[in-house]
Amino acid sequence: MSDDINQNSSQSNTNTYYKRKNWDEQEKTILLRALKKYGYKDIENIAKEFPYKTPAAVRTMINKLHLAAKKNYTVKKVQLDEWLKSGYFNNTDTMIPEALKIISEYNYFNKFYSRALYDLLHRITQGQPAVDVTQMTVETLLYTLNQVTHEVWPSCEKQAYAYVEKLEQSKSRKVYPPHRSKRINNTS
Repeated sequence: MSDDINQNSSQSNTNTYYKRKNWDEQEKTILLRALKKYGYKDIENIAKEFPYKTPAAVRTMINKLHLAAKKNYTVKKVQLDEWLKSGYFNNTDTMIPEALKIISEYNYFNKFYSRALYDLLHRITQGQPAVDVTQMTVETLLYTLNQVTHEVWPSCEKQAYAYVEKLEQSKSRKVYPPHRSKRINNTS
């Protein structure tokens, strides 16, 4: 009988622990899958995914995640604005910005965020600041640039270094005008 009491008390301690414990990443992942499966209004079915949490705790976490998503909806300052000021995009008279704009406006077959990404690239190549850019769009662009860098750089590394070295050599090479000897007129 004392074993039953000890077992019940340890089980209630475990339940209390799970009720008060913060949500870990695995639980948040399960919650997001349940939200996708049931929708945000069906708290009862979502709560069934967490037998050790109350429906109120599940509702609170959903509200907390919703508020966090709203707070991070737009990016106030984009690091890409600094990239614009670097001078890489001074020549905006090319077809590339126009192509990016057309893709951003008429690309209905792809996901929405890729349309936003193309719009951001259009603005960057035009020398315009980024406006109302979501965090997801910025992260997608940075991830893509990182992937391209890792895929392309190894194949052209030697050529790039040779080009930079050639530029440095031409900068450091001083060119003097031809030497003109002064004629000394000795009229004696």
